Amino acid sequence: FRQIQGGAPALTTLADPARVGIAGHSLGAITAQIAAGMAVTGFDQSLAVPQLKGAFALSPSPPRDGYGEASAAFRRMLMPIFHLTGTKDDAPNGDFAAPARRVPFEAISGVKQYLLILENANHFTFGGDPDPRLMGRSFGYPALPRHHDLIKAAAVAFWRAILLGSPEDATFLDGGGYKALLGPGDSFEVKPPA
Repeated sequence: FRQIQGGAPALTTLADPARVGIAGHSLGAITAQIAAGMAVTGFDQSLAVPQLKGAFALSPSPPRDGYGEASAAFRRMLMPIFHLTGTKDDAPNGDFAAPARRVPFEAISGVKQYLLILENANHFTFGGDPDPRLMGRSFGYPALPRHHDLIKAAAVAFWRAILLGSPEDATFLDGGGYKALLGPGDSFEVKPPA
C-alpha cells in the first residue's frame, strides 16, 4: 500500500488499507494461495501477507512437484479463501487434471472456505474473456456467459462479506442463496474453520 501512496496518491482516498484482499487466476491463484499462507518448500521464510483479509483463487493449484506436500503446504493458512474451478480445468501444461484443483480446499483447515466447481468450465473460463482462444482454438462453450455471471456474483458476495462485513452477503453464500443460482452439474461447498 505504501507503493500506491507514492506512485498514485489519488488512489489512497479510494482504497482502505484495512480492507484489502488478493485474487488471481492460475499462476495468480498460486500467488494468492502463497499470500494467504501456503508454505513453499525451499524458502526459509513465510511469504504470507497477514494484512490481507481474504483470497479469491480462480483455478487453484496443489503444490507443484518439489514444493512440498499439501498437508504441510496448507497447514497455516491465515484468511478466508474462495476457490473456483471447473470440471475441465486441467492444468494447461498437463501437470495435473481438473480434480486436483480440489486439493487446497481439502487440505486447508482453520479458515472459512468456499469451493465452486462449474460443470464443463475449462481453464480459460476464469480469465473473463467472452470468447477465449488459444492458437486459433476456441475454448468457449454454451454455458460460458452464465458461468461468468456466477463468477461475478461469487466475487461480489465474497468480498462484500469479507471486506465490508456484510451479513446479507455472508448469509447469501452460507445459507443457500448462492447455491440456488447454480446449474445442473455445478457444485458449491462451504467449509467452516475447523
